This record gives sequence, C-alpha cells and structure tokens, in this order.
Amino acid sequence: MNNEFEAGSAPAPPKKSKLIWILPIGCLGILLVCGLGAGVIYYFLGGAITGAIEQISVGVDTIENSSEVQAKLGTPVTCEPTGEQTQQQDGNNIEMTFGVSVSGPKGSGTGKIVSVFDAETYEWSTKSISVTVDGETMNLTDDSDFSLDIDDMGGDESDAADDAK
Repeated sequence: MNNEFEAGSAPAPPKKSKLIWILPIGCLGILLVCGLGAGVIYYFLGGAITGAIEQISVGVDTIENSSEVQAKLGTPVTCEPTGEQTQQQDGNNIEMTFGVSVSGPKGSGTGKIVSVFDAETYEWSTKSISVTVDGETMNLTDDSDFSLDIDDMGGDESDAADDAK
C-alpha cells in the first residue's frame, strides 16, 4: 500500500451534486403543467357552466319581471329551481331545459327555460322561456325581429320611375 502523497499534488475538490437543481425545476415544471391543464379545463368547462348559470339567471329574471305572469300570479313573483334538467344533443348544439317553480300571492305554476349551447363557438343562447299556470302556457320568449327592410340602392320607387322615362 502506498500511503504517501505525491509532492505538489492537491486533493481533488469534492464534486457538487446537480440533484439540488433537479428538484426545484422538476417541481416547478409539474406545477406549471398542472396549472396550465387546470386553466384549460376551466376555460372550456367553466365557461360552459358559467354560461348555463347565466342562462338560468336571465330566464328567472324574465319570468319574475313578466307583466303577464305578474297579472296571473300577483306581485312579487318568485322562482325556485326544481332540479329538473334535461339535455339533448343535436350535432354541435346541446339543448338544455331547466325547470323552475314559479309562485306568487295568487297561485303557482311551473317554468321552463330552454337554452342552446353551441359547441363550436362556446356560446349560449336562449331558445324559449315559458310558464304554465292552471294549464295555460305563457310564452315569454322575445321573438321580436329587429331587421329593417331597407332599400340598399339608395333611391325610392319614384326615382326608378323617373329613370325609366
């Protein structure tokens, strides 16, 4: 055995472990991936759920503020969710029906809010809102058409008749 050191040689410096960098970077990487994954899930599912809640809220407000329902049930009209919910898929559209119990001082009835979710655009729209009291169904859906029949040619019929002469 040779226990002597060579003259002029220094002991080798201790090797530093690279494990100290792997742990924090690995943990941060996992947290980042999980955070991004949760964000993507919330964006798609959370947006759909939030939209459904907004549709129910709009439907309830429409029912509670309807003069037709107030005349039938009295004021104030209140709505409570019944838990009744159905859904039907047609291609990219999902139609959801939400049931509500409608009541007022003069009586009670049932309400139905039908909303459609477009899976391509991730947008909700209200298809119909109705209330049934004593067998009579009141359609509260705003079916008004705001389109105007405008002549895009810039003239009227009398100008066209003058041009023909």
